[in-house]
Amino acid sequence: MWTPYGRCFLLNSLQNNIRNSEHWLPTIIDRNDDTELKLVVNQSVRVDILNEEDLPNPTLPSVNFLSVLGKIKTIKFYTESMVNDPEIKGFPPEARDCYFPDEVSTRSLFKAHSFSACISDCTRIYQMERCNCSLYHFNPFNDKRFPDCDYDGYLCVEKLGLISSDIQMMKKHKDTMPSCECLPSCTEADLKNIYSYDELDVPGSATLTISISMSMWPAFQFRRQSLRNKLDIVVSLGGILGLFLGASILSVIEFIYYFTIRATNNLRINSRNGDR
Repeated sequence: MWTPYGRCFLLNSLQNNIRNSEHWLPTIIDRNDDTELKLVVNQSVRVDILNEEDLPNPTLPSVNFLSVLGKIKTIKFYTESMVNDPEIKGFPPEARDCYFPDEVSTRSLFKAHSFSACISDCTRIYQMERCNCSLYHFNPFNDKRFPDCDYDGYLCVEKLGLISSDIQMMKKHKDTMPSCECLPSCTEADLKNIYSYDELDVPGSATLTISISMSMWPAFQFRRQSLRNKLDIVVSLGGILGLFLGASILSVIEFIYYFTIRATNNLRINSRNGDR
């Protein structure tokens, strides 16, 4: 898949896959097992460890490394996950200050929301508005609304400093570019590199071996929860009415009943008595 970093192979990514599909690699780890992911490749590669909704982006911080042929690369990482209470989904994104991966903007060309995907979308839109084209690696699914830049287009993009989706560049042009408030994903975890080691393989080897593992179990877990939901508001309102007015929910229902249903019935009864 084309990403802001170039053409990449994405494993267990919501951008080109569906969770728990037949192509989704099971990654459940048992505490009693020394589980690791081992990759053997025949060319030098850069590997990024990302959240499932994220995209590789050279201008955003991530756990990544570059290794060359003839090496045995070992990397160990640590993660602190984010958990959301079920009622969080009912709040608007502006209130919770994040988007869930399935809340994809209509202007986005990606299949899941993430901060990196939003930055890429904003860069592509700005390229289109200023140069009437966009770089092909910002258009992963070849959307015809965003034609690829030719030579003149590349010169225009280069002149504006828009070759990469740089956050600092976007802040610099925030007065002239369209509204682009990129919120993070509600489910993104905090990933950290805790150990990296290169070991020389057989000289002249035509392969590169990469071992990735999570050697430490998470000691912390962040939780996003609502201080008040709709039920709490109803309960609080009932308490305030009961304290200051001596009223309750039943009193409100009786009040509505007295001036609607009962009033209507009384009019009908009086009308019948008048006819007699």
